[in-house]
Amino acid sequence: FFLELVEPTSSNKMADDEREGHLHLGNLVDNFDDMMGKTRKKFCKLHHGGFYYYASKLAAGSSGVGGYDNFFLFSDIADIIKTDIKIKAKDAEGKWGEVTKHGFVLDLWVGKKLPVICLDEKQREFWVAEIQREIDHITSQCVSVENLS
Repeated sequence: FFLELVEPTSSNKMADDEREGHLHLGNLVDNFDDMMGKTRKKFCKLHHGGFYYYASKLAAGSSGVGGYDNFFLFSDIADIIKTDIKIKAKDAEGKWGEVTKHGFVLDLWVGKKLPVICLDEKQREFWVAEIQREIDHITSQCVSVENLS
């Protein structure tokens, strides 16, 4: 089925300076640095959506704030393809539930409706290209973590 856009809880509201583009990583999740260790590469803000994609050596992750995944971790396309991403979403009948599928949910937080896909080989070829385009778009908006102030 298709997932609908799920808004984050009020406990995860962005501060004014974050909305203006200055991110404070510690505001996103407790012990953020500990959780990420030294695997950080780039931290991205999607200006059109206000949510975050974090590119690292880890495959996928959740902030855990309010029970929602509001950023995704990935290093390359293989990690996204093989990663189970667990999210809360409404099903086609409007019922809430946790969804875990071997596939991906990319761009969920910028308002698109995307299918959770169990990939066969034909689907995989199509979505690898789709995901790569999305990654290229996301990384074009990234700034180095070290450059954030």
